[in-house]
Amino acid sequence: MDIDIFDKKYKQNWQHYLIQCGLGGLAIYLGLFLINLQQNPVILASVGASTFIVFVTPENYSAHRRNILGGHLMGFIVGGLVNLIPHTSYSNFAVILYSLAVAAALLVMALTDTEHPPAAGTALGIAVQGVSLRIFVSLAICVLVLSLFHHFFKKYLKNLL
Repeated sequence: MDIDIFDKKYKQNWQHYLIQCGLGGLAIYLGLFLINLQQNPVILASVGASTFIVFVTPENYSAHRRNILGGHLMGFIVGGLVNLIPHTSYSNFAVILYSLAVAAALLVMALTDTEHPPAAGTALGIAVQGVSLRIFVSLAICVLVLSLFHHFFKKYLKNLL
């Protein structure tokens, strides 16, 4: 039985793998450095997932600037609106609300043509944590850095999947 643990394209494109993943690490470092890491971990996780899309699948529709910025903005707005509904944390009603935040964010992203899967995590994080200017600015900085990296390096990036 022949088990290949590495992508067959890796041998021919190993430079792209190393450079693109290194750029992804650099982009997330810059974003996290600028925000001081004092933010909602769910939001940071969604930005980490966005980093994967931008640097491993740069030609993917979800990696486009409109989708990265718009998707996270829609997630932030929807999560914030859901968080306004009075509830107690960790109740059955809260679980329903948090689920609704994700479902509504999916719908809004699809309707506004800003589909970006990690932004569903942004909606969930904001629904749980709530809205603050600090979280908004942090999220905006991180996704802006990713979007700028994608824009400036796009002609050098290659789909690795």
